[in-house]
Amino acid sequence: MMNNSDKHTNSSATIEDWHDFLQIPPVSRLVSNSISTNLEPSGTQAHHASLFGDGKRLEVQWNEAIGSPLIHGHPLVKIIPRNLSVLFDGGAVLIEQLEILKSPLASINIFSTALPSWLNNLELRDKAIVCWNWLDEKNRLLLNSLLHDDAFFKRFCEGPSSTSNHHAYRNGNLEHTIEVIHIATLNCLHIHNANYQLALIFAWLHDIGKADEYQSSNSPDKQYKLTSTGYLHGHQMTGFYKLLEARTKYTPEYPESTFNHLRHLMTARMSSDPLNYRNAQMIEYDLVQLADILSAKGNLHSDAFCGLPFGKHPFLGNSKTPNFRYEL
Repeated sequence: MMNNSDKHTNSSATIEDWHDFLQIPPVSRLVSNSISTNLEPSGTQAHHASLFGDGKRLEVQWNEAIGSPLIHGHPLVKIIPRNLSVLFDGGAVLIEQLEILKSPLASINIFSTALPSWLNNLELRDKAIVCWNWLDEKNRLLLNSLLHDDAFFKRFCEGPSSTSNHHAYRNGNLEHTIEVIHIATLNCLHIHNANYQLALIFAWLHDIGKADEYQSSNSPDKQYKLTSTGYLHGHQMTGFYKLLEARTKYTPEYPESTFNHLRHLMTARMSSDPLNYRNAQMIEYDLVQLADILSAKGNLHSDAFCGLPFGKHPFLGNSKTPNFRYEL
């Protein structure tokens, strides 16, 4: 039974007021949607959708002409409210329409829209949200541009960082990326001529191409294997072309001088041909490269000594993670 009680009828109300009243973000991620089999007598069909954003889930419903297609995948969407009124039908908010967000926004923390089903541990999403907040506005928009495609964003969140080396498990590449960000930015604070934002965005992007490098494997001894893109190009070239595509399509106003430095960081030592590559010339490359090595080595050592009867690191407290360097 529809409840037509108007919860928000003030004529001076805004769309922001409407979202604040429902405590939902202005942009959410589509979880799922469907079309009701009971067609309305007016020649429309009922669309139902489940949305997620900022840790909240919301059910919405709206009517469209018969034959209107479903929205596929998990894109970012905006709600078009129905005259700023808040109406409910069986727990679903009645809206005018659901609209796909065509261009990324710097104001939206992309990781606050990552679906819980994409992550084994939601603490990882919380850490990513924090690290995203460290970016300045231009780099927030740039990162959001690279991750605007929902399928690519999902692969970045879910994928491993290798097939059988470090972080070779679900969510491994996101975990590794966050570790690199923490190490690189912390060290950056001790290097007077290092640019914090440049090191930070490079840490975010250094392995972003791995989202297209790996796929699930049916092998009993390996959970993942290389994709054709990973085999033919590798993550460094893939990530670089993703960067070029995103900048061209969504952020052409990104400062050219900064982008020139970022291109160098992304392509340094890419090729073995001495005529077509340049050795790294910037301290930010060394900061991220060192962090990359430390994150990978730390993960491998953690696996190697797992379960051995050694003492614990004194700063780990009651952690079950063993560390052979310290005896109790």
